[in-house]
Amino acid sequence: MSLQSNDPSQQGAQAAVKFLPLLIGYFALSVPSGLSLYWLTNNVLSSAQQVWLQKLGGAKNPVQEYIDKLAREESTNVGKYEPADKSEVLPKAGKPQPGQVPKPSEPQRGGRFKKLMEEESRRKQLVEQAKQTEEASVDSFAIDGKQDFDSSAPDTKDEQVRLFC
Repeated sequence: MSLQSNDPSQQGAQAAVKFLPLLIGYFALSVPSGLSLYWLTNNVLSSAQQVWLQKLGGAKNPVQEYIDKLAREESTNVGKYEPADKSEVLPKAGKPQPGQVPKPSEPQRGGRFKKLMEEESRRKQLVEQAKQTEEASVDSFAIDGKQDFDSSAPDTKDEQVRLFC
């Protein structure tokens, strides 16, 4: 029933396929019975599922359906107008056609990333401005050399204790 081949790799594969059930049987005897029962049940159900999907039509091949649909459309469209320029049939994916207007509801590619980067740069600018104003206030304080003792006086007893200790 099967063709005999002189190819050594094919002969090795056939030997492995013949020896593999014996090896699985040996492993099944070596492990607890629950695992052996699981393996047996899983293999039987998987084999039945494959037969049902492939042989009995449980699964439909979408590629084959699409090819059949195209063949039917071509047979009905024989003799109808076909444009000489192929660009009329398929619009370019990258650029919109002159008559097309991009949908405003669709986010632009990378729009969210750009928005996040803008927010991050604004935040950095604010932090930089805060540092500059702080440095300017420290510089102006050092230049004046005067300190208002009333404004820098400790407000609470804890602060007073810390200052004197």
